[in-house]
Amino acid sequence: MLPVSIVLAYVALLVLSGLTMFVLAGVGFRQGVGARVIEALLGAGLLAYAVYLLFIFEGGKITFSFWVLLGPILGIISAVRARRGAQVQQEQLAATFAAEARDRERQPTDG
Repeated sequence: MLPVSIVLAYVALLVLSGLTMFVLAGVGFRQGVGARVIEALLGAGLLAYAVYLLFIFEGGKITFSFWVLLGPILGIISAVRARRGAQVQQEQLAATFAAEARDRERQPTDG
């Protein structure tokens, strides 16, 4: 049997990871709908397992998973990449419109 302190630390990590996934899904950070749905489902699963361990579990085998820490880290990396990609796309679009505006200014007007 594991010490209670280890189980409580694992439950705290589950809750923290689940809430992080919910924040990533809720805010979105310019991610696609699919990524946000997956993050919400993972967050719900992590929180459900934490509630189970804290209130329902009566002893036995606990499944420890490295995904508890790795999942939110990968979610944050994905959100940063999506946001960075959107910023690059916006900058390219702004540069295109600026070039078109300069070209229009240089064209002689009828008059």
